[in-house]
Amino acid sequence: MTFERLSYLYNTLQLSDKKIAILENSSASTIKRRREKFGIKSLRQQLQESFPQTLTKQQDMVLIGTLMGDAHLVNRRKDRATSRLQLVHCKKQETYLEYKMSFFSCFLPKTSQVTDHIGEKSYPMVHSYTRYCHALAKYHHLFYPDGKTKTFKPSLDAKLLHPESLAFWYFDDGSKDGHSFRFSISKKMRSETLELKSYIQNYFGFEMTFRPAYVNSSCDYLRIRNASAKAFYSQCVVPHLLPALRYKIPERLLIDNPEPSLKGNLLEGVTTTKGPKFNE
Repeated sequence: MTFERLSYLYNTLQLSDKKIAILENSSASTIKRRREKFGIKSLRQQLQESFPQTLTKQQDMVLIGTLMGDAHLVNRRKDRATSRLQLVHCKKQETYLEYKMSFFSCFLPKTSQVTDHIGEKSYPMVHSYTRYCHALAKYHHLFYPDGKTKTFKPSLDAKLLHPESLAFWYFDDGSKDGHSFRFSISKKMRSETLELKSYIQNYFGFEMTFRPAYVNSSCDYLRIRNASAKAFYSQCVVPHLLPALRYKIPERLLIDNPEPSLKGNLLEGVTTTKGPKFNE
């Protein structure tokens, strides 16, 4: 088989080694050897090289935040040269998942509907993942130093963690707690959690408290103190607050009610006896 013939079948018709082998009455391994001999890159290599080789600042901040939360990076090569971003959210958060993935549209994400089974109950979920690419491999090395287990350690680098990162971490793993916000973190990462608490307080100035897991609970909690709730909300959360995520925001902090009175809180169904004080 000539170079011209193989190049036409591979690059123009976009046929795989296996399909070319069937067409040429040969084996896929033989076609692969000839292709490599002619210096014709695989379709996968061509696709990966067509992707951006580095992330933009915006992509970097969003990725770090969601890696601190629900996201995972997956690699399939021993040299960990390429990785893909993988997200799974409940059906209720489909809009949020689509929003996150919109930052990585250049990596051709695919989304599908799946069902998660816990005991006898079924839960509709949304699964989305990008193609494997070189740009994400760097973050796999950072957040999975042993290749398997995700760690928070890179988040303690001032060059990596930004207000937007905290926002997406909160959207993934956070929930409103009275008049403020809290993050749920596996108690297996307690030492990292305590380091992260100190780092966020020192670097961002948000006052935080730590609450260890209850008996039979798997999660510790980091809570933004009431005194810092407004600052965290305005600096981190507001720029990316989707309507679908408003349920995660304390009613008194929502944009359409920035300075609610006790009466306003009661009208919204918020139970309070001390009024809207932000000091604990």
